[in-house]
Amino acid sequence: MSEESLVAEAERCDDCLCWVEHCESDCCTHLSFRLNPQSDVTYSRDTVKIRIRMTPDLQRYFELHGAQVEGDAVVLATGSCDISPERVWVTARCAALQDDFLCRLHPDGKPECCKDFTWESAQEGDYVIPPRCLFAYKLKAATARRS
Repeated sequence: MSEESLVAEAERCDDCLCWVEHCESDCCTHLSFRLNPQSDVTYSRDTVKIRIRMTPDLQRYFELHGAQVEGDAVVLATGSCDISPERVWVTARCAALQDDFLCRLHPDGKPECCKDFTWESAQEGDYVIPPRCLFAYKLKAATARRS
């Protein structure tokens, strides 16, 4: 499917469920979170331990992606993550992601941070939008309309 066709289709999609055939749930094969100046990052031989403000929802999100949580810290394998001064990006498939790219926890059992990923929140810039995401194409459509 051409880029122009995908942009046009994205304009017709109201939610992610109509888009999974194109994105294959990229957002569920990674986890990402912001670091702040108070985040303590400690490297060991094979892992990195990052102290952050942990909530029960965030702990559940991390654990669904196979990360270990120790109190107020998430422990990640160094080979699976990319850490910048502001953000951590981890390649890790969510345990709730089915082979058909749909969430077995949808809609009510998903962590709040997953439920909060909407067109509105994506535009606010607090989320990393994967390249094949519906919202990436909606942003392209909005940009094209403004041009």
